[in-house]
Amino acid sequence: MKIGADIVHISRFQNIDDFSLKKIFHPSELENKDPLHLAGVFAAKECCRKIFPNSNWLDFEIKKQRNGKPAIHTKNDFKGDLSISHDNEYAIAVVIVE
Repeated sequence: MKIGADIVHISRFQNIDDFSLKKIFHPSELENKDPLHLAGVFAAKECCRKIFPNSNWLDFEIKKQRNGKPAIHTKNDFKGDLSISHDNEYAIAVVIVE
């Protein structure tokens, strides 16, 4: 079992440049450029990169399922669970992979 956790300050995403956005986020993740959303997605991707250190940002795409729960999509089979939370100035994510 592997666990990745990350916490980010939401304000980091208030004035982020387009070059950085495109380097980190899939187009579907950029449909909502609200800093709250971006911070949560970033934290989730950072969790994945901690579990898979040879990966890059675009290897993981964070999407909401029909029930609203976030999920990780990859090119390969990926069996893991993701949770994202926000509180005041911070976003946190945890990923668990068996």
